[in-house]
Amino acid sequence: MSERETDYMPEIMMDIRRLYESLQKFDMLAADALGLNLTDLRGVNILGDGPLTPKEIGQRLGLTSGSVTTLIDRLERVNAVDRQPVNDRRSIHVVLKPEFCDRARDVYRHLGESIANEMKNAGLLDDRSARRMSATLLSGVEGAVANLRGGDYTSSRDKH
Repeated sequence: MSERETDYMPEIMMDIRRLYESLQKFDMLAADALGLNLTDLRGVNILGDGPLTPKEIGQRLGLTSGSVTTLIDRLERVNAVDRQPVNDRRSIHVVLKPEFCDRARDVYRHLGESIANEMKNAGLLDDRSARRMSATLLSGVEGAVANLRGGDYTSSRDKH
């Protein structure tokens, strides 16, 4: 890579760190507004893509089956989800309740509006390169996750 191609990389990495911190703060406030803890909010967020089995929830969130059961129980207690039987009767789908989705949408609307306003003010709302940049950043993060999962990383827990 030429020097010109890497000029902005330190600043981009700093922006990504700050984005992560800001999203963490937003998630804490969103969880509080919805009466959830952060793990519950993560569960709600993945269920926004559609119904999932407990096994799929565990895989997506990196939780044990016991932790998933506890998560689903908590989400049921706050009226966020329903358990629906699947055809084979040995499993269930966990589904977000429409009224909870409406509450969550109200909370997350603020995030979407704020990002859209910033992009509009920067002249990027209708810019294909902005969309390409966000997709590229996501691919880069997903690549790093895949590398860490593939053994390029040893957690401090594994060293003891």
